[in-house]
Amino acid sequence: MKIQAVDHIQVTTTSSRIDDVLYFYQQVMGLVPVAKPDVLAGNGGGWFQVGDQQLHVSIEKGDVADAAQSKRHICYRVDDLNHWQDHLDAKGVPWQPDHQPIPGCVRLFLRDPAGNRIELMQILCMNRA
Repeated sequence: MKIQAVDHIQVTTTSSRIDDVLYFYQQVMGLVPVAKPDVLAGNGGGWFQVGDQQLHVSIEKGDVADAAQSKRHICYRVDDLNHWQDHLDAKGVPWQPDHQPIPGCVRLFLRDPAGNRIELMQILCMNRA
C-alpha cells in the first residue's frame, strides 16, 4: 500500500470571485483548461492541466477560511482504495465515501487532524471524462 502520485490540488473561492480566479489561472498563470466530467460540470469553477497533474478551482459555500468545512484539498492517487478503507478503519480515522462519483474513478475523503481535506482516488480506466 502506497500513495502513487499527487493527482490534483483543489483550490476554492467564493462565487463572487470565481471569474477573477479563473482568469488568473488561465490568463496570468498560463494554465490550459480541461473539461470537467459531466457529473461535475454544473458545480461551476474550472479545471486546468499542470504537467501530469491538474489544478481544480471550485466555488466554496460559506466561509472559505474554515478549513474544517472547506472543499480545498490535495488528491493522492492510490492503487487499491479498498485497502485504504480497511487501513483507515484500523487506524480509527473516519472517512467519507464519494457522493458525486466520477466515471472511471473510485474515491473517498478524509480530514487530517487540523481539518484539512484529503482525497484518495483509484483510477479504474485512463479516460476520466
